[in-house]
Amino acid sequence: MKAPAPRRIPLLSGIATKVAVFAATLVVFTAVTVGVLQYRQHAAYWQDHERQRLDFGLRQAAQNLLNLVETARRQALVLAGTPPIQRIASATKFDGVDPFSGDGIETWKDRLTQIFLSLARSNPELLQIRYIQLADNGRELVRVDRIGPKVVAIPDEKLQQKGDRDYVTGTFDAPLGSVRLFGIDLNREHGAVEIPKKPVLRVGTPIYDETGRAFGLIVLNIDMRPVLAKLPTNFASGRTFYVTNERGDYLVHPDAEKTFAFDFGGQNRLQNDIPQVGALFDPVGGGGQEKPGQVSGILNDSIAAFHKVYFDASDPDRFLMMAAFTPVSRVFAEDAASRNKTIAISGALAIVGALLAIFAASLIVRPLKRLTGATGQLVQGHALEEIDIPTDRPDEVGELGRAFRKMAVTLRFREEMLTEKQENIQAILETAVSPIIVIDEKGRIVDANPATTTLFGYPSETLLGSNVSMLMTAEDRAAHDGHLERYCKGSKPNIMSSGREVLARHADGRTVPIHLAVSEVRRDGCRLFVGILTDLSERYRSERLKDEFVSTVSHELRTPLTSIKGSLGLLKADVLGDLSPQAKSMISIAHANCDRLVRLINDMLDIEKIQAGKITYDFKRIDLIPFLERTIEANRSYGEEFNVVVRLEPGAPWVQVQADRDRLAQVLTNLLSNAVKHSPSGGTVEVRVAVDGDQVRVSVVDDGPGIPADFRGKIFGKFCQADSADNRQRGGSGLGLSIAKAIVEDHGGTIGYDTETGKGTEFHFDLPALPPSIAGLPQPGGNEDAARILICEDEPDMRALLKLIVERMGFSTQTCANAAEAKELLQQHRFAAMTLDLEMPGQNGLHLLSELRRDSKTRNLPVIVVSAFADGSASDTAENRMDHVDWLAKPIDVAQLKLFVGRAANPRSDLAPRILHVEDNEDHRSIIEAVIGDRAQVDFASSIRQARQKLLINGYDIVILDLELPDGHGQELLPMIEAIGEERPHVLVFSGSDLPVFLREDIDQSFVKSQATTTAIREGIAALLHSRNGFDETETDADRRVGEHMAGE
Repeated sequence: MKAPAPRRIPLLSGIATKVAVFAATLVVFTAVTVGVLQYRQHAAYWQDHERQRLDFGLRQAAQNLLNLVETARRQALVLAGTPPIQRIASATKFDGVDPFSGDGIETWKDRLTQIFLSLARSNPELLQIRYIQLADNGRELVRVDRIGPKVVAIPDEKLQQKGDRDYVTGTFDAPLGSVRLFGIDLNREHGAVEIPKKPVLRVGTPIYDETGRAFGLIVLNIDMRPVLAKLPTNFASGRTFYVTNERGDYLVHPDAEKTFAFDFGGQNRLQNDIPQVGALFDPVGGGGQEKPGQVSGILNDSIAAFHKVYFDASDPDRFLMMAAFTPVSRVFAEDAASRNKTIAISGALAIVGALLAIFAASLIVRPLKRLTGATGQLVQGHALEEIDIPTDRPDEVGELGRAFRKMAVTLRFREEMLTEKQENIQAILETAVSPIIVIDEKGRIVDANPATTTLFGYPSETLLGSNVSMLMTAEDRAAHDGHLERYCKGSKPNIMSSGREVLARHADGRTVPIHLAVSEVRRDGCRLFVGILTDLSERYRSERLKDEFVSTVSHELRTPLTSIKGSLGLLKADVLGDLSPQAKSMISIAHANCDRLVRLINDMLDIEKIQAGKITYDFKRIDLIPFLERTIEANRSYGEEFNVVVRLEPGAPWVQVQADRDRLAQVLTNLLSNAVKHSPSGGTVEVRVAVDGDQVRVSVVDDGPGIPADFRGKIFGKFCQADSADNRQRGGSGLGLSIAKAIVEDHGGTIGYDTETGKGTEFHFDLPALPPSIAGLPQPGGNEDAARILICEDEPDMRALLKLIVERMGFSTQTCANAAEAKELLQQHRFAAMTLDLEMPGQNGLHLLSELRRDSKTRNLPVIVVSAFADGSASDTAENRMDHVDWLAKPIDVAQLKLFVGRAANPRSDLAPRILHVEDNEDHRSIIEAVIGDRAQVDFASSIRQARQKLLINGYDIVILDLELPDGHGQELLPMIEAIGEERPHVLVFSGSDLPVFLREDIDQSFVKSQATTTAIREGIAALLHSRNGFDETETDADRRVGEHMAGE
């Protein structure tokens, strides 16, 4: 084997390149990751460092502010302790004269004014010092103001009442020796903001007289302009600083328009600009000087720090909020050098790592190239000793080389075995007598052996690639692709594994009978189907010759046997003279064996008809119990020959079945003869009847030896007998049970047996029972509460007979002999139906019937005409045509009479059409049921067997038929439907494939499931109902309304 030249591997596809790229990528990724982590660590460090710087600045600014506040507090307490304060309080109490010093109040006020002036001059931050009394609405007693560079005392006439100010009321509530501070706002004079704006901090302490009663307060107004202006200097450039009060109103802001906007009715607040800080202004209900804010360190891309300044620890709701911000970008800009250094180191590491990766890759690939060369040599067929396999290395490559050598040895061995096996398989296929075809999921032929070309007459090049349907008949070709598609989608096949006999098409157009068995295989991940074919032409020809021989011989034997049997019968009956006893015995033996031979020939002819599908049935409603009685009576003499009693089980239920009387008698006769032959002398064979729902079971029970275990599996086979010697002695062909099984199954029933060795055998067959609503047969034994039937008959014997038959059906009766008596009884009583004789004395039956139909009371009374002239000729004229009338000729058919009486007494109340839907798919059944709705009565059958049962029991207007059913093809029901005659229902095919051409003449309408719409189906059903009813004068209004209703929807 010559291997292809080794392909040059592109540079980018080589392992060395991939390893180098992978290693370089890993190094670069590692370097970048380390660099990013280091950079983030530096960034976090600088952010934390900046936050600490901001926090330090805020603390420093807060401390400067607190130092100022503490100085003001001490000054207020010092002023409160000066003598003039108490003397003024005392003089005010004693009419303006201090009782201790004798000086007047004005003297003390002058002294206090000098103290205020001295203190204000020495402390430039003091804008105003006031002594305010509690009385006279908080009138000022002494006041010193700083006006420009000067400090002046305010004359009495300019002193004001300040009792409504919050700092006045707030200080009066404070205990002795305490100092209250009130937030920073703009100074006001006479209620108006002083211009230029002067932010002030008010400090107040209460004054109490000698008796301990509140007298007034000292208030200091501290100029906050220098302090507030100095606070931002604690921060480097590029930082933003804010100061707010406890409400968030700006006291310090880079934009001067926003500071103290609240004093002018504005609302510029920190939490409005930065909503995340809103939690910092929530009431805390207590705390110390430094409560950190619960907010993130990064706000609006800036590093943020906050600090609360409390003036009074006892009043945590009054504070100043200081905030400082540094843009993150500025911090990163200051860290640019560190970032550049990190990038440079990472880049250098990546380059070094890539170079090392390339070197390592070349070391790894070098032995792999040796393995590649060894693979090429192996493919070229070199001996293993000549192949350079690196097995001497101690590393993983050496392990790989040794494993490669072991694999090469195994592959060489398996290759030789596979080649030998493939040659053997090919030889088998080439020499196989049976044709073998392989197709794919699309039905295309992918392989076929020579036997296939011989069978079908096509060359192999024509078969390969063609669809397998070319080998099928026209009937199967249309449905094949659909079957294959449904199977590939999960549908259960009918032909897989079990096989089927079908007709194939030869290249010259003739058909070839074959047996086809299909199995599924998979090759290269694709689903293939292997079909093994067997040519049945020779077998069919042999069977046909055999059947023709049997048929010919059987027919040819019947003629001489008839003559022989007749002649023997004449001799046996002494017609030709008396015979000796010995001669009579010999004649009897010959006559009996002649009968046996006739039965054998008849059985063989029946088997031939069954196999050819030529057996015909005359289905009628049969009263089962009388039928069984007659059949048992007919076979009673046969039982007497074996000293066996044959009887019907007492109390058998009354039931009707739809059957061919003669064929059903043949079944029962076969079962009875078998039971009699295998029963001991003096034994009993009992026939039993049981009804279970809509099925009736007829059983034949004997007390014989039972069926041997080794024979039970073939008991229904042809020419099968459990003991051939014994059966030759007793008689029998071995065909009876096979014939019985075929007849029962054609009746829509089943046959089986139960046996126990030494105790006997029960053979039974089940048939569909006609329900009472159709059979019209109540249980025997009428009673007075049952429906009443009027019998109008002038002949006493006939009247008594009719009375007996009707009462045995379970009805009560009343009789009369002429029309006058009938009319009188009809006026007195209500009847379910009546029988009527036409020839009666006085008024004849036809005139009475016309009169009854004109009477509204009896217009709809069902009437059964029982007369010698009731052949229907009397009702042919238009004037005599009447509804609700059945005609029965004398001598009467008892079964027909029972049917008419039962039907008349139990009329159908459901006038809707009746439809049989034969379909095994639940979804499609639901679709048809939804299309029809309540416009017709729909029965369902999921198999051919169920459909046969229902067709035997019920009458239908339409049969909706699926062709693909679990137990066969839907077309098998067509002969049975056609045999119904004039009442044959319309047939509508609703199947998965197009209707075959040869069926189109037997079908009224057809639809393909994948193409039909519900509207089309509904209109098709309506059209068939219209066609069935014909729109003539016999069509009922209900029929017409149903047809119009379905078509309209």
